[in-house]
Amino acid sequence: MIRKLNIDDSYTSSLADTLNNFFNDLKKEIPTKAILNDNDIIKLIQEEIYEDEKINNDNNNSKEPALVFLDSAIKSL
Repeated sequence: MIRKLNIDDSYTSSLADTLNNFFNDLKKEIPTKAILNDNDIIKLIQEEIYEDEKINNDNNNSKEPALVFLDSAIKSL
């Protein structure tokens, strides 16, 4: 597909170069420390969620709770 593009046009030439670079990047191997199984992946996600919640709780503890009107709460439900 890239070979069929009109290389004489500067825009098309730029597009062809970008596409070539993109597809060449896909060929590169991504180094990893180890092959993860499903349990490892779940554990990593749970740890990230726990850390995010911990950070959010630490940030929220320093602030007063937001007041919500009854109408707004009912509409959001």
